[in-house]
Order: sequence, then C-alpha cells, then structure tokens
Amino acid sequence: MLVRKLEDILIDHPDVAEVCVISVPNDENGTKPKAFVVLRDNAHCSVEQLHAFCDDRLPEYAGLKDVHILPELPKGPLGIVSRRKLVDFALQTN
Repeated sequence: MLVRKLEDILIDHPDVAEVCVISVPNDENGTKPKAFVVLRDNAHCSVEQLHAFCDDRLPEYAGLKDVHILPELPKGPLGIVSRRKLVDFALQTN
C-alpha cells in the first residue's frame, strides 16, 4: 500500500517521467521502500528535492528516505519495469 502511494506521489512531481518503488529488507522494521526515478528531459531535480516533495505529502513515519535517480528503469521484453532487477540492484548497493 505504501509503495503504491509513494509511486503516486512521486509521479506527480513535475520533473519525474517514470517511477518505481520497491520494498527491500531492513533490519529495523522488516522492509523499507526504495524509489527509482527517471527525470524528464532537461529536468534538474535533486534527490533532496524529491525527499522534500514526499515529506510534504506523507506523515513523518512514512517518509521516503531512499531515492535513486536513474537514466532509465530496467524493463523486460514487453516494456514492463522489472521490479526483480531493481530489487537485485538495491540489494547490491546496500
């Protein structure tokens, strides 16, 4: 539920073209959301600005702490975002 809400919030940002939020394991409380964002052409948005955008729209306990800006999201042969590849990437970069 939180994953979908975060995606809905981030896609509303004027500089965001695509977004995918996944849940990754976390020792603190089981899982935590991690967002992957592709910016629109000629956009100059920072990770900090995306955090602030989410923080203004979510309760403090649900805030998004982990955002990555990517040039593109990995997709499968049908053009659907590969959440599995994003989870693998997230686990490698922790």
